[in-house]
Amino acid sequence: MKGEKGQSMIEIVFAIGIIVTVLAGIAALLVSSLHSRTSGYDRKKAAELGQKVIEKLIEESRQNPVTFWNNSSSFWSSNIGVVQTMAGFANYSYTIGMTQVVNVGASCRPAVFECAETTVRVGWSGAGTGEGVTFTRFFAK
Repeated sequence: MKGEKGQSMIEIVFAIGIIVTVLAGIAALLVSSLHSRTSGYDRKKAAELGQKVIEKLIEESRQNPVTFWNNSSSFWSSNIGVVQTMAGFANYSYTIGMTQVVNVGASCRPAVFECAETTVRVGWSGAGTGEGVTFTRFFAK
């Protein structure tokens, strides 16, 4: 009918469709933002733990050099490749790897354990496959 004022049913359905689409987009953005925030927090905490482990290794190399530079010592056998945790970092774990480095310079002779590259890999519960933080530090006697 001509001249009637108001909204037709098609206009109302179309308007509701646009509102639902906008709200769905906002919800997806919120979920993505929350995931990014959580992932950022996990990486930050993992970096803190990795730094503490590297500091512990540096301290060990300075305070107990005989033990540190004996690659068959109990220090290395109890730390290499063992999944470990640290107080204050619930749901986070780390492993330490160590490789003897030779022929880097005059101070790294192949017959003597004088240089090492340590790798600290930190992971957390809920992390995806391959997700984690890795730190590498070179030590020379």
